[in-house]
Amino acid sequence: MKNNQPKKAFKKYLQEIKSPNYQGGSWTLPENPTPLEQAKYEICQKVIRHKRNSKLTTEKLAQKIQLSKAETEDILYCRIDYFTLVKEVDSSQKRSIITSSDHLRQSCSYTPIVQRTEEEKELREEIR
Repeated sequence: MKNNQPKKAFKKYLQEIKSPNYQGGSWTLPENPTPLEQAKYEICQKVIRHKRNSKLTTEKLAQKIQLSKAETEDILYCRIDYFTLVKEVDSSQKRSIITSSDHLRQSCSYTPIVQRTEEEKELREEIR
């Protein structure tokens, strides 16, 4: 009987990760990451720390940084291929991750902006 339980649990896990609705866990940096990938990953880590230290829910964080819950989850799960960093944008268009946190603002040399291109949005929909 004991031998059968791990097999059942493993089969259940396989079904879960094969599901088209499976969101997966956090991503890691690829082997030999580019400077852009490293910057995105570091920003994700800072946002994750801010969320944890501030005891924010994902929904509250999304409101705070003015992104949808799905976009915020992309950052929280380090899905660095799903968003772009824009260094300079007209101030009326900014949706800054770090406007509300001095701690995060001081730890970055520039203000990252999360903004999806139409191509990225289409690609993301295809993946889901």
